Parts: sequence; structure tokens; C-alpha cells
Amino acid sequence: AEHIGFTLGAVLISYGSEYIILAKVASWGRNGQTRLLNSIYIRLIKINRKINIHGRIGALVSAFLLAYWHIPTNFNQAVIDDVSHIIMHISIIVVGLMIFANIKVLSRVELVAHAVILGQAMLVGGIVLIITPVHFYLPYPITQQAETGLAMAAPHPFILASLLVYAITHYLWRE
Repeated sequence: AEHIGFTLGAVLISYGSEYIILAKVASWGRNGQTRLLNSIYIRLIKINRKINIHGRIGALVSAFLLAYWHIPTNFNQAVIDDVSHIIMHISIIVVGLMIFANIKVLSRVELVAHAVILGQAMLVGGIVLIITPVHFYLPYPITQQAETGLAMAAPHPFILASLLVYAITHYLWRE
């Protein structure tokens, strides 16, 4: 839950910051601070669109960071070492920032595809944690490992159903 909070927090803070910047630019007129703020904002948008084509960079960075911190030795180290724990949290915040960057460059179809792929990865990871007799995350009891797997796998049907309803509705609305 903590990592979902960090990720979601980064996405929401990014959206909020973007709207504050847009509101400031719109309401302040054309003074020096506004031009600088507007210039930085436009430059960041252009860089994201140029480098993060179809969200490839954002998806790769997010997948790498999430995979890295789900490797049992890395996660176990982060639980017992404060510096590693802080680095893990910063990495999770970066994942949220990458999600925000991807939202800005992906089409709706691509967003749905990314959500389905993430949901599938969570489902597979959750099932592994539920059925394995191997105790991967040593700082926590093995029963908690299975409960975490259930928490990862349980949302899958709801996410998939929501995306399916969205896709059908979007298709029918266009017709």
C-alpha cells in the first residue's frame, strides 16, 4: 500500500503541478517569471514527446525499477537498510513520474494496453507469491507473502473488466 501511495502521489502531484503552472501562465500575463515558467514547461513537454515516443522509455524505466525492487535480495536489503529503503522509495516515485510522462504521450488505446500489461504482470507475480512454498521475502512471515500475492492478483479481474467496459463504451460511443 505504501508503494502504491508513492506512485499515485507522484502522478497526482505531477498533474497538480501542471495545472498550477498552466493557471499561473494564463493569469500572470507576460512578465519575466511567466515567460521562464512557460519556457521550461514547453521544453519539458517537447523533450518528453521527442524521447518518450509511444511511452517506450517511461515503460522501460518503470518496468526496470519495479522488477529491480521485486527481486527478493534487493527488497530484503531495502527492508533492513535505511539508505536502500530511501532509494527504493525514490525509485517508486520515479515510476509515478514515468507514468505521468507516459500518460502525456500515449493514445487511449496505448494506455489501455499498458494497463493490461501491468495487470498481467501483477497477476503472474501475485500467483507466484500465492502458490510458491519458497520464502522469498525473509523479513516478513511467509503467510504475509501469500497475502501480498493475493492483494496483487485480486484486482486483476476488476481492472480487466473496467478496461473492457471502457473499450466497449468508447467503441460504441464513436459509432
